[in-house]
Amino acid sequence: MKKIIIVSLLVFFILLISCSEDNPTTSGNIKKYPDSLGTEWEYHTIFYMVYYDTSGNITGNDTLVIGNTIAKVEKINDTLGSYTDLTLFTSFDVATPQNIGKYWYRNIDKGLYSVAYTSAGSSQPILPKGKPADFVENLIKQIKISVTPLSPGIQYDIRSDSLYFNDPPRKVLQYPLRISSNWIEMNSPFQRERFINRQENITTPIGTYKTYVVESKMKDFTNITYIDFINLDIGLLLREVAVDSMILLGQNLDTLGYFDFRSISELIRKD
Repeated sequence: MKKIIIVSLLVFFILLISCSEDNPTTSGNIKKYPDSLGTEWEYHTIFYMVYYDTSGNITGNDTLVIGNTIAKVEKINDTLGSYTDLTLFTSFDVATPQNIGKYWYRNIDKGLYSVAYTSAGSSQPILPKGKPADFVENLIKQIKISVTPLSPGIQYDIRSDSLYFNDPPRKVLQYPLRISSNWIEMNSPFQRERFINRQENITTPIGTYKTYVVESKMKDFTNITYIDFINLDIGLLLREVAVDSMILLGQNLDTLGYFDFRSISELIRKD
């Protein structure tokens, strides 16, 4: 029986940046996310999935190597519609460099905000062999991977030739970064709160750095965990996304079992 899935719980909207103020002041005294012209990051992303039957017994697992994505600060002091002083980031999968995503940010003293974006399109994963292959192929058709220096994440059913504005803009980070801070990133299409409860040393191929652990909590999706490890000299070093107990359905919408999903995006190069 061909497997299909409920994909609504995989609707992770990419984090981008903007501000609701028309002419905010920037003193330069607040340490901000790095956005110097020409800065480039490269991330490696892997998916992990564990399958369960209806009794909770593990029936299998998969690992999907999504591959590498390169992101770059393409332009500063950019203008888009009524927004000015934007930083334009671009990103593309190494396997499909012709599919370029664009992401417009504002980086001011009050925080890092999202204005608008265009999708880069789908990445090119290496599909695993074995019994769940039809399920995996269907999953890949449904989701798209997009990585910016701040936000490797998952997008759902977004056309690569369309420009999307975040209205109102999303508050991705609140400055200064500090332990015990929290803020509302967005209220639509769902409410998401972000908070910092600790710092942690993170080791990646580029070295070991102390990071702020920025977690997200979505009001209506309590089984989703979304964690960014951010160093304001380097940027995003690591992102972990987890979704627990997703329903696996058959063609007649009968429950075949469940699965847990994990995504790890790791910084492997910064220039």
